[in-house]
Amino acid sequence: VRRGVSSGIEIARQIRQHHPRSRIVMLTAFPCDEYLVGSHDAGAAAFLAKSGTSEQLVTALKSVAAGANLIDPADVRAAAQRLADSGYGEVTNLDATDRRIAERIAQAWSDKQIAADVYLSLQTVRNRVSRLLSRFHKDNRTQLALSFAGLDASAGQTAPAPVSH
Repeated sequence: VRRGVSSGIEIARQIRQHHPRSRIVMLTAFPCDEYLVGSHDAGAAAFLAKSGTSEQLVTALKSVAAGANLIDPADVRAAAQRLADSGYGEVTNLDATDRRIAERIAQAWSDKQIAADVYLSLQTVRNRVSRLLSRFHKDNRTQLALSFAGLDASAGQTAPAPVSH
């Protein structure tokens, strides 16, 4: 699912667009709601954790090759609902700079660190953080950080572990 520069989900989407009969199995080291929903929406027939056994992988590959869809629509609906409840859609609708700021807030970066990271003045970052507080109906930065935790708003993927600064 995660592939450095390009997302496996985006690659799956392109494959299905150009080769609609292709059968796609998504593998991930980080199973999460965003990846499950994204994989399903991209047309994948299976979504598997890399931690599974080789026998499970072979069985899944054979099933998908035979035409089975191993992604349970009920699981996708539940994951989509959890994402909606978390405000994930609202986060992904932010502009690129605010998404980066949201990501850094979730990683517990200070305003000064964020300002250096996004090449804005400290006051501009503070203004944007205030707008984010208002937009997401949060009273303080901690609540905002908790609502962004685990979301990589720039790519719609789970964020990496917080970086110490």
